[in-house]
Amino acid sequence: MTNKFKAVAYFKGDNLTEGWPERAAHLLAAAPGCQVACSEAGGGTTLSIRFADGEINILVGNGSTVGSVKPGPASAVLVVCLVALRKALGGIEIVDDAQASVPRQVRPINPLYQGDWARIESVAEALGCWEGKKLFADNPALRAKLF
Repeated sequence: MTNKFKAVAYFKGDNLTEGWPERAAHLLAAAPGCQVACSEAGGGTTLSIRFADGEINILVGNGSTVGSVKPGPASAVLVVCLVALRKALGGIEIVDDAQASVPRQVRPINPLYQGDWARIESVAEALGCWEGKKLFADNPALRAKLF
């Protein structure tokens, strides 16, 4: 019997500039319900991204990082945080469990974002990854079709 590790998404970063974790923490502080912190450890700087129902810790050492987002109630908003970091700061790649690249825009049609769309939308909008309110204001029929 095999026990295969599963995650919702995986990320890696190379050539991250000095101060990347601190700039990331500053950016993510805008997300509703998100607590962020940076701490120094022997191997580098750890960026902790925490919601009430889930968290990830990103250790950045020697300009690189690697990690995953585990399945859970907060997994979608944690992926949104990674997408926002990639968009604003660059340096990281994000793939889903099938190893497909996670799109740069958060959209409700993506299976990664199934679930509590109101929560996902508020985090994505605060982080600049979703412009749906304007889109839906211009196209109310589209919102009705999606939801």
